[in-house]
Amino acid sequence: AFPHVQFAFPPTLALTPTATPITSFIPGDRAGFFDTVKQVAAAEAPAPTASPFRFEFSAEAAEHTTTVLERYDFDLAKVIDTDPSYDR
Repeated sequence: AFPHVQFAFPPTLALTPTATPITSFIPGDRAGFFDTVKQVAAAEAPAPTASPFRFEFSAEAAEHTTTVLERYDFDLAKVIDTDPSYDR
């Protein structure tokens, strides 16, 4: 369809390290595309847990988020790396 466009699809994609790999498809391969969509739809992915942050515009949410960040010396990377809600 677009011979001048180069696509770099990985041969497989895993949603989690233990997930079953999802095969890729060649651009323009409709059947392959739909097979990949079916694989993605059927893939099991862990349900996310609640974030330690409150995503709302209020003084209480700002205070709560500040308290969370204080626990991690205001280092967002530490929050992401150590809080169980961000398990990968």
